[in-house]
Amino acid sequence: EGGQEYVAPRTPLEAKLAQIWQDVLKLSTVGVTDSFFDVGGHSLRATTLVAKIHQELDSRITLREVFQHFTIEQQAQLIATHGTDTYTMIPAAAQQAYYPVSSAQKRLYILSHL
Repeated sequence: EGGQEYVAPRTPLEAKLAQIWQDVLKLSTVGVTDSFFDVGGHSLRATTLVAKIHQELDSRITLREVFQHFTIEQQAQLIATHGTDTYTMIPAAAQQAYYPVSSAQKRLYILSHL
């Protein structure tokens, strides 16, 4: 799809990354040598990709690294060298009538009502 010959995933990590890419890009197949940006990726989808990689692979890569390593092959090598960083979901706040706010939030509230 990126103008190159399709190269199938060769490792379990590449296969998992390919599945994540397919979910983010809404594609049926993606090769490990395809460029993320040539097959429909852009900065907003790259942000989603970073979050899904952290969530599903327990590995944190940065947005900058996605722009520098834009193939599944390169990202798999990067993740292998990074090691793991367990994804921790932020718990929902308990239901209450009022929530504490910062002084900056108070300022914005007052400005929005002026």
